Amino acid sequence: KIYLNAYIDGSYIGYNDLANIASFTIGNSGADTKTLKSTAPANYGAVIGSATTPGDDTLTIKLNVPNRKNLATMLLGTDTAVTNTGDAISNESVTVIAKGTYVALAKRKIAASPAPVVTNAAGTVTYTEDTHYVVDYDNGLLYITPDSTIAAGTILVDYTHSTYSGYSIAARTKSNIIGKLLFTGENLDSGEIIRMTANSVELSPDGDFSLVSADGEFLEFGLTGTIKVPTGETSPYSFEVIA
Repeated sequence: KIYLNAYIDGSYIGYNDLANIASFTIGNSGADTKTLKSTAPANYGAVIGSATTPGDDTLTIKLNVPNRKNLATMLLGTDTAVTNTGDAISNESVTVIAKGTYVALAKRKIAASPAPVVTNAAGTVTYTEDTHYVVDYDNGLLYITPDSTIAAGTILVDYTHSTYSGYSIAARTKSNIIGKLLFTGENLDSGEIIRMTANSVELSPDGDFSLVSADGEFLEFGLTGTIKVPTGETSPYSFEVIA
């Protein structure tokens, strides 16, 4: 399991379980070696000195459970709770651009009973469901049929919606994810318990994030980043193995 303790707005928010991990890799960008070559005729071009700087410590995490915290991390976003109490809406005004298009209501989880009532802006003409419009009850959408007598302009909608809750993520509110990372595992051959601690990591999304999975496949998305040496410490990360 992998836990991430993100540093947000000047404080750590606590370790959150990143759920099911498809893969977790610690890497290194490769050493950077500078050489000094001889210019003497006897050994011209030979290396007579070198200095090697270790490469950057990196990590790659592949996730396949798009839960709230994982999605917020992947989208570099800020997540907030969505709570909505069921109610009856009267004369909600929506604008129809053209026939054969959809309009969105303010609420979702629309009740089928009592059925929505759609009228013209003056409230003098009531339109018929399935003839003039089709309702997507879960998503709160009205499809204006091509043969509808509903004209472009304003319509009024009366409807009832259920109580629902969830979350919303405002994407790209952060440039990266900074925090602490904790990995726990077990060697099934020896029974040893493994724990890796990295107290200064910087993560960002790794490539594309598909919202539609291939047939028979689970969604998979990744984070890559750098492991840094924390202030006051001498090592970027540590492993602890307990029998």
